[in-house]
Amino acid sequence: MGSLELQSHGQATDDMDTQPPLLYMDSRLADQAIHHVLEEVSEDDDEPSQQCSASSCGTILNSLGIDHGRNEKAFGGILQCTPTDPIDPSPEMFRDLKFVLTCEVERSHDSLVGFRKEHYTKRLVAGGGIVYDEIPRDVKNTILISNEHCQTSKYFHALLLGIPCVSHEWIEDCVNNNRTYEECRINRIQRTLYLHRGRDLVTEKVVRQDKDLKEPLKPFKRQIVYLQGSKKFKESWTELVETGGGEAIKAWFRNTSELSLPTIVASDCTSRPSKTTVNFNVPIVNQDWLKQCVILGKLADIDPFKQN
Repeated sequence: MGSLELQSHGQATDDMDTQPPLLYMDSRLADQAIHHVLEEVSEDDDEPSQQCSASSCGTILNSLGIDHGRNEKAFGGILQCTPTDPIDPSPEMFRDLKFVLTCEVERSHDSLVGFRKEHYTKRLVAGGGIVYDEIPRDVKNTILISNEHCQTSKYFHALLLGIPCVSHEWIEDCVNNNRTYEECRINRIQRTLYLHRGRDLVTEKVVRQDKDLKEPLKPFKRQIVYLQGSKKFKESWTELVETGGGEAIKAWFRNTSELSLPTIVASDCTSRPSKTTVNFNVPIVNQDWLKQCVILGKLADIDPFKQN
């Protein structure tokens, strides 16, 4: 599957519309806490110990005015205090599995906070897994890994193809508990570690991922979509629409008799709808309608997204 670049606003690991980054705490406080933790574990030793208790880390964080419980995820592995030699997965742990990693905003690895692709890639490969830059053609035994649900091209493709979208915490659970090959199969992944499909763009309610889905959802089935906007927008959504069972057309019809299937015009809002499409009296929507269809897994109501 070819590389996709979707509309972006600001820095993101996949070129798609980016939401503001979720910051768990001020980075200065995080760095200060980490510094204190490392001082604590090395105070009476020539070298830092391999591990200290989470409770002592929590005491240090609380002394800095940081809620230990609420910020546990933000620190990732820091609350287990393993500054060197983290636990390695067994070489068979992720054998026969394929992985794609994605997130909208990746924090610097220096901060030790957030989703660190390089870190998880090394763990998966060390455990016998194969990590792909893009969704592989053969999606059998493929898992998408992210820190949360997002609107990247990879995430949307995974949803449309029925690929499980799973939290990166699953990797840590497998490694830290030294799980066996059999325990790390897709059908053994806990339901709580499945990420949501996304958030409904109209109601803002969370849309859950169906762990027991038997086949991929086709939200654009028997739907013609004329994409109007930038080249990047057209290329990106052409593949997504077609993966979702629809037909993305590049040229508009000459007359209304050619409109054999329900047709909609989707615009990236960078240009006004052409007079030709307006004259055909077909609905024109913004690109959020496309996203809504993927998130819901079905053809979405056009009214909240109409431009005409």
